[in-house]
Amino acid sequence: MIAGTGEYQEAKMNKSFILFLFRRIFSALLSIIIILTIVFLMTRFVPGVSSKAIQSRAENKVLIEENQQRGNSFFIEYISSVTNFIRLDFGYSHDYHQPVTKIIKQYFPFTLFFALTIFFFQIIFTIGFALLSFTLRSNKLDTFFSNLFLSLYSVPTFIIGISLISIFSLFLGILPTSGTGSYESYDQDFLIYIFEKVKYLILPVATLTITGVSYYYKFLREMMDEVSRKQFILALRAAGKDERSILLKNILPNSLSPFISNAGIELGLLLSGSLIVEFLFGLPGMGRITVVAILNRDYPLVVGCTVVASFVVLFANMTADIVRNRLNIRLEMK
Repeated sequence: MIAGTGEYQEAKMNKSFILFLFRRIFSALLSIIIILTIVFLMTRFVPGVSSKAIQSRAENKVLIEENQQRGNSFFIEYISSVTNFIRLDFGYSHDYHQPVTKIIKQYFPFTLFFALTIFFFQIIFTIGFALLSFTLRSNKLDTFFSNLFLSLYSVPTFIIGISLISIFSLFLGILPTSGTGSYESYDQDFLIYIFEKVKYLILPVATLTITGVSYYYKFLREMMDEVSRKQFILALRAAGKDERSILLKNILPNSLSPFISNAGIELGLLLSGSLIVEFLFGLPGMGRITVVAILNRDYPLVVGCTVVASFVVLFANMTADIVRNRLNIRLEMK
């Protein structure tokens, strides 16, 4: 009887998850349509084009064909543009003289590696500091962590980056200021080559890790305090359960559900390109080429980066919601 009830509950939760998945996918598709519409309207009514862009259009057959579409109706042009956006066909870059998709394929792998590395360190340090401060709650160290991360959260990202450059590059001279180093031969010593590459990434990774942890810590720490006051936690303590076991098996998992949603948004933003940090440290990622494209009024590249960034943010957000939903289901079943 109990087994039958458990199977029924599991089937009900699986059905609920499938419905949630369909709703989430539909919401993502609707968001994509809205984003593509906004991008199309912005590109169609953008005020003015640089002379450099006009000159390159005259030299580019694809852009000439795009200009000829101006004679078509608004609706036909909208359908054509949105179709091209979905196919990731954004035309040619005026500055690079290459298809925008090719440029994005060249720079996105670095952004992917960079974002996942930062995200990993953000999550590890956030959970580590939150667990440490929770075990030492009402202690001076707990107060120190709270004040420290609150202060860091109020500091702009570029200030943290510049401060790290000033200390470790200009004053101590132990880390490079920007770039990713030479891509020439590593003199047959692969470990030295990797070490040199890692040196260039320490400061930008540290900058965004500090920024992320300062935000995540406060959020996760407050959630852990809130969960620790719930009735089922008090019941476990009254039953004589080990405090460490309660923390790791009950308090932390139940605190991660809302934390995952915010982490998904942050991951999406990192994957779309960290504009300030990539530009500040001269990194070859999506954020840097987006800033350069905006400054040079390279509209096809701006559109391409914007659309790809939107897709990535939506995908990361949807993935986080799915993970959170599955986690909630597992916690309810327990």
